[in-house]
Amino acid sequence: MALNNEGKRTIYRPLLGVAIYIVVAATVSVIAGNAVQKILFDIRGLMTMLASAYVAYHLLGSTIQAALVRSIRWILWISGILVLASSVFGITLAGRSEEAGLYLTSGGFTASDATRLIVSTTDLALVVLASLTAVVVVGRYSFKLALPMFVPAFVIVFLGFSRNSLLGVAAASIFAVVAALSWQSLRKLALFLSAAVVLVAGTIALLSVSPAASWLQAQLTGFQTRVLDGLTRAAFRTDTSILYRTSEAEHLIAAFRRSPLFGNGFGYAYQPPQGPMGTFWGDQAPYYAHNFYLWLLAKAGLLGAIIFCFVAVVPLVRGIRTATPVRLIVTSGSMAALAVSLVAPMPLGTNSSVAIGGILGLAFGALMDQRSRDSFPSGPAGRRAGRVRRRGI
Repeated sequence: MALNNEGKRTIYRPLLGVAIYIVVAATVSVIAGNAVQKILFDIRGLMTMLASAYVAYHLLGSTIQAALVRSIRWILWISGILVLASSVFGITLAGRSEEAGLYLTSGGFTASDATRLIVSTTDLALVVLASLTAVVVVGRYSFKLALPMFVPAFVIVFLGFSRNSLLGVAAASIFAVVAALSWQSLRKLALFLSAAVVLVAGTIALLSVSPAASWLQAQLTGFQTRVLDGLTRAAFRTDTSILYRTSEAEHLIAAFRRSPLFGNGFGYAYQPPQGPMGTFWGDQAPYYAHNFYLWLLAKAGLLGAIIFCFVAVVPLVRGIRTATPVRLIVTSGSMAALAVSLVAPMPLGTNSSVAIGGILGLAFGALMDQRSRDSFPSGPAGRRAGRVRRRGI
């Protein structure tokens, strides 16, 4: 089902406004003497995000929507199986592979036997996991219908041992609870959490007496060591990753104060090199930051931040007022991606910019186009979802 012209103009104008501001700011940055290579390094993720949002908006409600959903499901399953195989058998995958632990200021390392795997689908899996968790916990979507995507997404995210995954899932769930606020949704949330605790405990108990017991114990220890222990007060004082982000924030705030309205321009080095040239710490660290919003303020100023936030926040505000299942899925996923960008800048990464752009584009499509916003994939799964929607589950 094609989108109507009014809907197209709805997404066209805000995205065009952001794109124009980026191009103008990049041009001014060139005139100011910032290196063209560094300017392109700064804006490539932003432009990818805008392109992904535009494409995703036009895919929602189109004739290939169902095929797209099936493709994403297959991508997650294939990736999830490969990540699991890599964790169990040590198969090498493209991406980051490292021990699941924390580097400490003392020079020590909180070691574990688990391997942390960050692959090209990790960001997509996080958005899917957060959005499905959110709509299930408030009772707006059947867990049975969510399972085909929930399972592989959970495997990919869990074996990534990233603290920002908890932030994303929590932000999406809180948003969904607020959007669907009722005693019934709170009761279903309590039931879901209770069932989840029982299910996890039962699964661990069953696996503990199986040949996979040692592997499972290593993963649970890795999760405890890197994720849960990494959120304690002691970790905030001794974890070099958190301390580095704190240092970044201080430099970004100082840069913002130097030019608060229009920013310092793309390609601006807001901090000195953190390592030798030829490495990330020497070549990219002066320009890249983990807190996307402070980065945006330092580079594009208040004006750029306001323009971006308008594009990102409008669908969320509308989603709170009209919390149908499809709207909750895409707006909760958007909330997760925006929350994660506080500590892992999704709009700046190669794969993550596609993920956040895609979910924001779907949020616009679901909330602003009259015909596509409540659509489900066609076929048996779509018909079952439609019945769930009509029952108000």
